[in-house]
Amino acid sequence: MMHTLSAFVIFSLLVSNVRAQCGSLPANKAEKLEAQINCSMLTTVEILGELVNLVTQTKTCNSKLTFLSNELTKACKVIERQGKSEVDISRSDNASQTIRVDVTDGFGPCVDWLRGHCSELNAKVWCLRVGLWRVSHLNTTQDDLAEQRLFGTSLKIKRNEDNEEQRSRRSTRKIKRIAPSDITKPNTGYRIRKEYRTLTLSERKKYHDAVRELYEDETFSCFARVHRKGIELKGVHRGEAFLPWHRAFLALYEEALRQIDPDVSLPYWDSTIDDNMVAPSLSVMWDAEHMGTGRGKVNNSFAAFDTDTNPLIREIANGKGKLIKQEKIDEILQNCKMGDMFKKLEGIHNGVHRWVGGTMTGRLSASDPIFYMHHAFIDLIWEEFRKRQNSSACEFIDPGTDYPVFDDSDDIRPTPEDHMPNEKMDGMEFMLNKLGIENFWTKNWYGYAERPSCANNCGNSEDMVCDPENGVCVGMQAEDTGAVEDFQPAPEPVAMMMMDRGASVSCRTNPYHVSCPASAPAQRVEDRAAAFVHRDLPMPVNVAKIEDVVQNYKYREDETPPESEPVFFREELDNDCRTLDTAVYDIVTAMLKGKKIPSKNRYKNLK
Repeated sequence: MMHTLSAFVIFSLLVSNVRAQCGSLPANKAEKLEAQINCSMLTTVEILGELVNLVTQTKTCNSKLTFLSNELTKACKVIERQGKSEVDISRSDNASQTIRVDVTDGFGPCVDWLRGHCSELNAKVWCLRVGLWRVSHLNTTQDDLAEQRLFGTSLKIKRNEDNEEQRSRRSTRKIKRIAPSDITKPNTGYRIRKEYRTLTLSERKKYHDAVRELYEDETFSCFARVHRKGIELKGVHRGEAFLPWHRAFLALYEEALRQIDPDVSLPYWDSTIDDNMVAPSLSVMWDAEHMGTGRGKVNNSFAAFDTDTNPLIREIANGKGKLIKQEKIDEILQNCKMGDMFKKLEGIHNGVHRWVGGTMTGRLSASDPIFYMHHAFIDLIWEEFRKRQNSSACEFIDPGTDYPVFDDSDDIRPTPEDHMPNEKMDGMEFMLNKLGIENFWTKNWYGYAERPSCANNCGNSEDMVCDPENGVCVGMQAEDTGAVEDFQPAPEPVAMMMMDRGASVSCRTNPYHVSCPASAPAQRVEDRAAAFVHRDLPMPVNVAKIEDVVQNYKYREDETPPESEPVFFREELDNDCRTLDTAVYDIVTAMLKGKKIPSKNRYKNLK
């Protein structure tokens, strides 16, 4: 009753003003609406819909309407420009203030939120403005109204009260409300996505803060549930809809971030830069200033993030999966038809999910913020492919119409029903699969900054450096390994008993293995590296510190609860053998060969 009475009180004030300003408004229409509202015959959304019609009529009567027209559209214009409802609502109050109101909330929750910040009347007027904007700009259908009658106007997720199906349905509804009514144009404007490590400190903080706020208001978890729902319905992965589905999904996630802070864009994680490292597991990507720990429960900006089943955990460089190699991208870009490449791109995408491990391996993988940055890079690769399609190299194929469909007559398996172009997107049923390949996404929604390369000084980032020998950007290591000179040949190790790393498979792959038989003094670089690791030769101080870091990682892992979600992403046939266990051995081997390891404090320029 509170909702209808509040709406009735303010509606009466508005109607009185309309009558005063425009005598031609039919009185019986206003009286009928008042009666319906007072008797709870209309939902809040339906009331607001009628108010929209009412405002339209008054504008045709009097183009100079000084109060209703100005006051009801003032906030709408600001919201439309900023993409969020942060506007000065004090007006007649003494103190000017800015209060954030969620435009997806109903009238009652909106008023409740504003009580104490401004006068009761201002709160009600403001919330009707927000409601008018919502009705005008967001998709509201009969399905929405039916579900609103079932669940109420608030979409807050109550984990202890709702079952999984209800949470899933609410999550879809919440994401739908983020989508603009005209899906071809975002409410928050065009944006450019940059490689994560090229963000300035201020940009990175803004991004982290927006993700944190998205998590705290449950929207982040809604996206994770929608992705899980899509996996369970089989229309998101292992098929033709993989790329278009995730393109639309990422765009709406980014839109949600920008409704919090319009200066934020979704960065991408170019994992080829980490693959170029000697020990990717020690990249700055996984320190506290960036994406948080790579082993165990995640700390830093994303500390205390959890899923519906577990805390957010990672297990990077675990011997399963692998990072993306540039040569694999080059192979994909040789194709001209989407049908010839989408499986290959999904395949290299799977490897990164397994390499990160933990939460990223299961159906709730979208509970890890790295998920969105990884998929943004996959989308970037697809966009590079689409640009090549629309060139002379591919005879100017229109990528916006190149949705692949296979039937029984083709040599490969037929397109699954859920992946057909005219099927609704699983988990985002308010869109069709084919919508995801249309050209408006990168024309109106977003674009990509140039990938870091030696030609652009690796994006002028302090977190990567150009390797002139190989012509690629290499990620910075978080810990300093010291100078190459620290590994100058030691005195003749005549009396030393070295470990023969070729004695067994375990000895070749795990330098910490203690059961390897003793043999003659080390001669090869690999043998000398093993001797350092086993402390048969004195380990340089900086490398010894890295060994301590690795051991601390492993302790954290031992204290982490096991991931309860089943593994979804398939394991690669040729996994990356540069694991966390081999990190020190790999570093020592490289440095014995004279390779410089760039870190925050050393070798910031390899030229």
